[in-house]
Amino acid sequence: MAAESTMNLPVIDLFGGNLKSGTAAWVSKCGEVRRAFEEFGCFLATYDRVSSQLQNRVFNSVQELFHLPTEQKIRNTSQKPYFGYFKHPSIPLTESMGIDNPTILEETQSFTDLMWPNGNQNFCQSIYAYSNLVSELDRRVKRMVFESYGVKNRYDSHIKSTDYLLRLIKYRVPNEDEIENFDDGCPHTDKSFMTILHDNQVSGMEQWKNTVSDSSCDYES
Repeated sequence: MAAESTMNLPVIDLFGGNLKSGTAAWVSKCGEVRRAFEEFGCFLATYDRVSSQLQNRVFNSVQELFHLPTEQKIRNTSQKPYFGYFKHPSIPLTESMGIDNPTILEETQSFTDLMWPNGNQNFCQSIYAYSNLVSELDRRVKRMVFESYGVKNRYDSHIKSTDYLLRLIKYRVPNEDEIENFDDGCPHTDKSFMTILHDNQVSGMEQWKNTVSDSSCDYES
């Protein structure tokens, strides 16, 4: 899931080399993750458990979702900010929607039925499989962070209290009269403990000027 970085961000393989908790290699990798967060606030993760076939299925499904008529997309509502369908004039280049607790099949199926009353099992199965694999990455990173800071005993209770949100985001190319306003992108800070961003080989989150219309998956916990 890692992409080339223009910021010289550290690239960390979290599952290679038969890493096991308690080994010297594990302790070293935990330190690597902690330093990346302390120095950069993020890093690029190498994670091949999400196959290229599944990635293609997910992003094709996301494109299919955003091609739905607006009257269908606005069915995705939530009392929590940004969990439902979101499109606002102040952020004209993007639209997004969230799937709450996508690692629970019933929740993903409920969202699918809301968008496609006649069914769309490819969407449901792809999103559910993807969400569970990404949650595995989330748990690995958090375990490393907790152990690196010497609070390993707090990890299990934290995970038990964790809820996941999969935010699907679509970007469009800015018009000529919009480019100047979006040269620096659209910076923001997530309120979650951690966010895993999986983009579709575009720079929509940081640089709007040269991007193409595409999508990303924003996985928050």
